[in-house]
Amino acid sequence: MLADYLLIANWLFIAIGAALLGGTGLALREYHKTGAFPGQPAASAKGEPIVASPRTAVIKCLIGGALIAWGALSLLTGVGLG
Repeated sequence: MLADYLLIANWLFIAIGAALLGGTGLALREYHKTGAFPGQPAASAKGEPIVASPRTAVIKCLIGGALIAWGALSLLTGVGLG
């Protein structure tokens, strides 16, 4: 029974990591092309231009990749979460 839950958790890690990596990766590609993230307003309420930093998006991509790797290695080795 516990092994089934660990198997589901591994697949969830892979799915969440893929969503994080894919969505944030596409946002980074848009940032690279246009200089702004999707849905980012051009200016703040005070009229000052908003300068976005891609650092957080890159970190989210790395976390997504780590989740995918962790879930896949756990599935391949049969170790589970630990």
